[in-house]
Amino acid sequence: MRTSILVILVSGLMVLACNKNARVGDDCESDCKFNQVCTEEFRSLMVQVVDQSNAGVELDSFKIVRTKDNKVILDNVQWQQPAGVSYKPGVYLLYSDGYMKETSRCGEDFHFKGYLNNKTVADKIFRISHDCCHINLVSGDTKIVIEP
Repeated sequence: MRTSILVILVSGLMVLACNKNARVGDDCESDCKFNQVCTEEFRSLMVQVVDQSNAGVELDSFKIVRTKDNKVILDNVQWQQPAGVSYKPGVYLLYSDGYMKETSRCGEDFHFKGYLNNKTVADKIFRISHDCCHINLVSGDTKIVIEP
């Protein structure tokens, strides 16, 4: 009899522990834990802008805009290629861990806009989230093929 009661109690506790609504901090807008353990890597998301022949396109300018409030998160004036690092032609920074506070754990939509000769030639929306340690690409193809 005691064993049956013990099994029922343990089973009930296991069910409660697995209930998503019973856990604290599962909603996307909750704050990250102060003592969160993270790896020391620094993540960056890059976007590649290419033409029909798959050659990298050097844009005159670009910007990343958070769609919910039209805030410019990054543009070619703010971003400078790190010294000693070379990228392939047509590769641009989309987002990095340095901008993690600009998104949520659920993710936000960000609009990449690229310009040539004062015309918008690259125009794509990406959904980016974070896990309290690093950013994650939720949706969006990081290769943008532009028309001539």
